[in-house]
Amino acid sequence: MAMANGEREEYQRRCDPNIGGFVYTDDYQQSTAAEENRLKRRGPTKQAEIWALDGSWKIRLPLNDQGQPIGPDSKTFVRWLGTFFRNGLLCPLVPAAWPKVEEKFKLDCWSEIEKRYLIDLDIVQPPDQMGWAIHILGVLKRNRRTKLKKDHVKVE
Repeated sequence: MAMANGEREEYQRRCDPNIGGFVYTDDYQQSTAAEENRLKRRGPTKQAEIWALDGSWKIRLPLNDQGQPIGPDSKTFVRWLGTFFRNGLLCPLVPAAWPKVEEKFKLDCWSEIEKRYLIDLDIVQPPDQMGWAIHILGVLKRNRRTKLKKDHVKVE
């Protein structure tokens, strides 16, 4: 696209720091704001690398004294648990209260956790591990429902 001399000079004046410095016009600021609104975002994580594990080896999950995951795999673990609620087959959104969710769903979730992670035995003993994991899932389910309400329910 060819520019007329006047347009070329105006373009150089705006863009070349040696010719009058940078000049940001209102048009430039508006287009920048519009571009910021159109930025592509990555979207929710799928944690495909964790779901792909077949159980032949497990990820060790160290815990602190309060039973919270620590270490480099702690964020991955919690993010992976969050994917359970995007999959309606593992954890349905209804019923709303986690204690009212059928035991079958909780056992399915526990079997998936047990298949992929080795939970620190010093902090959470094996009989308590399922209860600990189910408690974390309950918190994450409440967080998921809150986010869905915030994103999709309009208050009038």
